Amino acid sequence: MKLLLFRLPLLVFFATCQACTTTPEPSTTVNHETVRKPNPEPDDHGRIIACGWWCGAPPIRVSASTTLKDETFPHAFSPDYLLDAKKETVWVEGVNGHGIGERITFSFDMTDRKPQDTDLGINSVSIINGYPETDELWQANSRVKRLHVYYDNVLVESIELADIPTYQQFDLPRYVFTTGEIHEVSFEIAEVYPGSRFEDTVLADVLFNGFGVTH
Repeated sequence: MKLLLFRLPLLVFFATCQACTTTPEPSTTVNHETVRKPNPEPDDHGRIIACGWWCGAPPIRVSASTTLKDETFPHAFSPDYLLDAKKETVWVEGVNGHGIGERITFSFDMTDRKPQDTDLGINSVSIINGYPETDELWQANSRVKRLHVYYDNVLVESIELADIPTYQQFDLPRYVFTTGEIHEVSFEIAEVYPGSRFEDTVLADVLFNGFGVTH
């Protein structure tokens, strides 16, 4: 049986959310057109102002080929948490072994966007690896060492992640989005750093950056 090492405060948090009928479940679509107020402290991706390209991006939907299920807390490891800019909430693959070949896919929905004078797209990504909430969780669970990157289901490159609990920035080819279409970027687990106790492979957060956004 696949298990993750929890701390009691984390269990209390999810139990509280489950009991609260006014708290919505994580959304599978993220629309970043609402600009957040400047944050005087850096967020988990090192941004002082948590906005930039992200706030003008098209709606983004995230999905996963598998997700670890927890009967008590069914949304505990949802891929939606990859878009919340927090290292404490994570996605966990859900197959036996280290999840080699499992994918997370980000869909950029341009179907309702109007044509604009400048190209809109992405050219880099920031990734927070593993389960970095605590040192114990980090060591216990597996982390990603190498990811295959697909754009619109075509393999374009592989990126290698360091075994560190802080954000890592990677350049991507310049992907220009087409108005009226949906474009996908997928990351496939190709190699891992094994956890000390569990095979479960974990990713905490993914933040895309790009061009073509005007404020």
